[in-house]
Amino acid sequence: NVYDPFMNAVKSLRVHLTAHGYIVYYFETLNSRDQEALLLKEIRSHGYAGLIYCSSMLRELPADTPEMGLPTVMLNYFGNDYLPIPSIIPAEESAAFKVISHLIENGCKKIGIITGESWMEANRRRVAGVQRALARVGLSLEADCVYEGAWRIDRSYQATMQLLDQHKD
Repeated sequence: NVYDPFMNAVKSLRVHLTAHGYIVYYFETLNSRDQEALLLKEIRSHGYAGLIYCSSMLRELPADTPEMGLPTVMLNYFGNDYLPIPSIIPAEESAAFKVISHLIENGCKKIGIITGESWMEANRRRVAGVQRALARVGLSLEADCVYEGAWRIDRSYQATMQLLDQHKD
C-alpha cells in the first residue's frame, strides 16, 4: 500500500469536520466543466455550510470559477487574482531546494532527478527548486541526469536503474 498524502489530507478533513457535527460530501467532476457547473448549481440550491476545492494534482483554480458566497478553502489548488481563496498546497519548490541543498552540503557534485510528467505544475516547481539549489553553488542540472518517472513506481524504478547505470561516478 503506497502512502498517498492527498488522500490522507482528505481523510483528515473528513474526520475533523465530522467531529464538529458536519456531514462531508465528496463530489468528483473529473475536471469536466459541465460537471462542475452542475455541481455548483447543486451547492447553491441545497444550503451547504462551506466548500473545499480539492485536486489530486496541483493546479490553478480556473479564472471563471464563480464566487459561491460560502466559506471556501482549496487543497492542492492555487488561487488567482480574480478569486483569492485561502489554499493549502505542497511546498514543491522549496522542498526540492532543501533536498538538493542537503546533497550538495554533503559533497554531492553531480545530481540526477526523476521527475513526473513535464506538463504538471508540481513537476515544474520541483525542477525549479532543484535548478535553484544547483545554481546557488554554480552547478547546473545536466540533461542526461534527468529522467521522467511519470509518478509511477515501475517507471521511476526503471529510471533509477538507468540513472545509476549511466552515471556510476
